[in-house]
Amino acid sequence: MTQPYISDAVRPAVTPQATPLAGTDAPQVTPVAVPTGQPQPVMASKPATEVAAVVAFANAAATQTTQVLPRSVPQLARKHAEQQKLVRTESVTRNLYQIPSTVKCAQLAEQGKGSLVITIETRAQLSALSAYLKDGPVLKDGTPVHALKLSCNFEKLEREKNSAWVAPGELLQTLLDSALCVKSLDLSACTLKNDDYKSLSAFLSRPECMLEALHLENSFISDAAAKEFASGLENHGSLKTFSLQGACMLVPGWSSVLFALATCKQLETLVIHPTAAGNLPMDVVAYVVEKVGTLRTLACSCGPRLSLYPESASAEWRSDFGYFCQSLAKHQGLVALELEGSDLSSTDIDLLVVAAEKSGSLDKLGLGTDVPNEAQAGRIGAALARNGASNRRKAGFDANAAPTTTAMNASMIASSSTSTSASSSQKQ
Repeated sequence: MTQPYISDAVRPAVTPQATPLAGTDAPQVTPVAVPTGQPQPVMASKPATEVAAVVAFANAAATQTTQVLPRSVPQLARKHAEQQKLVRTESVTRNLYQIPSTVKCAQLAEQGKGSLVITIETRAQLSALSAYLKDGPVLKDGTPVHALKLSCNFEKLEREKNSAWVAPGELLQTLLDSALCVKSLDLSACTLKNDDYKSLSAFLSRPECMLEALHLENSFISDAAAKEFASGLENHGSLKTFSLQGACMLVPGWSSVLFALATCKQLETLVIHPTAAGNLPMDVVAYVVEKVGTLRTLACSCGPRLSLYPESASAEWRSDFGYFCQSLAKHQGLVALELEGSDLSSTDIDLLVVAAEKSGSLDKLGLGTDVPNEAQAGRIGAALARNGASNRRKAGFDANAAPTTTAMNASMIASSSTSTSASSSQKQ
């Protein structure tokens, strides 16, 4: 039987033999015989030197890509950083992808004795900071970190692109869980929402929390957030300094926080300057002064609240400020009182004069722009000098020595102006 003719251009030289799978009894395929009289097809190929050049160029490009990509592409750089376990540097911007963990203690900059000032811009930086605080942080000279001043927009981090969804307040909670060794926490430069104050409350209520100072300057706290935050402040065993300088809160929020501070029996310094002086309930401040015997410094701004019924608001103010001055007179440990930014009348200053005379410890008094008259300034100056001498005597210093505390600025100004006018009249 005659076989059909197959063109040389498509006729293969040899049909490849199929390799059977291991462990099988598949029969082998017998190659098809090709007639010997017909010419064999020849495939065109490039010269060997050209092929070698192409291979060398490809290898060089791959090597160059391997060296460049981990530094130029952010995704690969982050992956490379995580594999190397890189941590923060001493720079202010805190690029956390440069220094390996083996030399982190040697190259961390000291931002003050035992204090760390840091700005967080990404979640990766926040995770690195949490890991650093959890390991028992130390500075370059071996000083343990006891103070943390943080600048971070947690709301922005929650919406970070190409990141997993997190519940509101979870990022701050993760950081605070790692900062139990910190004794001073400053979150004034952070953007906090209601859920963040809930996380802060949970942190303060933990028995192992060692926090002694908390700064929340220029914060906006709603009534609900203040109530949640106050639950963590109650009966805190180590808090000594608390600051709400320039805080924006309403009367219910201030009341919740102040009633909680009245249960902190180690509190020594209290700074409460509201954005509106009339929002600070002075009767609750008086309650704090009455209950906290360890209080040494109090700074606040107060005044009558704005109301559609000014007579009622004025009567309420006189009653509350009178209660406050009575608490000052009875307190035996308060040394400094700063009322800068307050709206005080001459009658209010008379009540402060009586409180300074009855107090046995108050030797610093600041009234800001509220200047007393000549008689009030003289009485306040005498009371402060007497209390200052008593305080130096209790501390073991010479009571007749020059006072180490400064009297009220307004008193000094009034006294100097009186003496100047008297001397000029004598010359005439």
